[in-house]
Amino acid sequence: MYTMELRLNTRGFDDYLGKKFTYGYKLKRALVNYFNLQESKRKDSEKYRELSKRMKELNDLQDKIKEIKDKSAKQALKETYKELSLGLKNEWIELNESYGLGNGKFVDYKRLGQASVMYERYAADGIINWSTFEAMAQATKQGYLKRRKQAESDNTLNIPRYNDFDTMWYRKCNANITPEGVRFGKRGNYVVFPYVFKGTDEVRFTYAMERQKISWYGIKRTLDRHNKWIYSVLIVFSGAPYGTQNGPVKKGKVIVTVDVEKLAIKTEECQTGQAVFYDIANDYGFSDKLSYYDKKLEESRRVTNPGNYNIDGTIKEGARKWVRSKNYNSLLARKRTLWHKIKKTRKERFQNIAKQILQQGDEIIVVKDDFKSLQKRKDYDPETMKWNDKRKQRGAEIMFNAPYEFVTCLKQRAGYLDLSYTEITRKEL
Repeated sequence: MYTMELRLNTRGFDDYLGKKFTYGYKLKRALVNYFNLQESKRKDSEKYRELSKRMKELNDLQDKIKEIKDKSAKQALKETYKELSLGLKNEWIELNESYGLGNGKFVDYKRLGQASVMYERYAADGIINWSTFEAMAQATKQGYLKRRKQAESDNTLNIPRYNDFDTMWYRKCNANITPEGVRFGKRGNYVVFPYVFKGTDEVRFTYAMERQKISWYGIKRTLDRHNKWIYSVLIVFSGAPYGTQNGPVKKGKVIVTVDVEKLAIKTEECQTGQAVFYDIANDYGFSDKLSYYDKKLEESRRVTNPGNYNIDGTIKEGARKWVRSKNYNSLLARKRTLWHKIKKTRKERFQNIAKQILQQGDEIIVVKDDFKSLQKRKDYDPETMKWNDKRKQRGAEIMFNAPYEFVTCLKQRAGYLDLSYTEITRKEL
């Protein structure tokens, strides 16, 4: 499956789509509040405190097992630990399920508090589609479960900002994706938003519509440099996109190493030993432009909010009110537009590199690091006066060049061609 994005001509109907996103945002906020409330109730329950106490006792028993040297006594405690652990696990599952916070994908859509009431009202008015509500609820629950798996998380979700709520998803129903455009509204009162094709968009779209099925589609909005919403459609097709195959694919194993320290990609053909290097650190001057906007934004903040800064230039502690000038908003919009350009350029570069790599062999092995952990800043060791891992100080650089995005792109394109694809760590090499 892959996603195709096409610009929409929504002239005269911006308010119509704006209303849908406004109410969609309210619904999303209500869903986040519901799951946060359920998590709070779960933690405040007597059962939660009981299970937490028993979990601590179980951990103490595990530590005791490690210290015992007698094999028979150790085996007996292991059996006890296994039995207690299984029982405790089942009770945790029952507790989570009682609050609608089980690990499964199931969501009781009629018992989502205020969110369920809001959806029924919005659906009756024809503002929010059922599939949109379904996708929104499942995504919110999965976000909560992801937070719960994180060791240092408080298991609560942050309420998204209005401007960050940028996509609403729909199932393919009632033939709303037509060759002419995206159709909204009820039968007899349809509104069609035509596509705005650029470059090879029309060829790729026609190819997909004639040969592939549509699974989902979404309406996406993006703020331009003038702080106006630009709308586009995201169409999820089954199959491979037009022009995926670019030349014959060789037989053989290719090892792809993503070097985070050098921000480079190395490929090595196992049969011939031939190595090829690809540089992903070239930002085409974008980083300098970002630094320029950051500097101007900071200058504008200081001029507009002099009372929020100390004499030495540091920000005052405590709650503060920040005022944004027209110049500040204009600079922020330009920076946001630049980021859109950066992501588009980076995606095109990764697509081209992936295309070249997949022509070198039909068995791809990717050697990668834990990119997310490498972005975390590691504390300075005053005794050795060194950083344990220099790469951990390059979080911003890693984020900007997005090596994980390249790995995802390579995996996706390998899937299109039905090639063998494996990911390993450096330790497994």
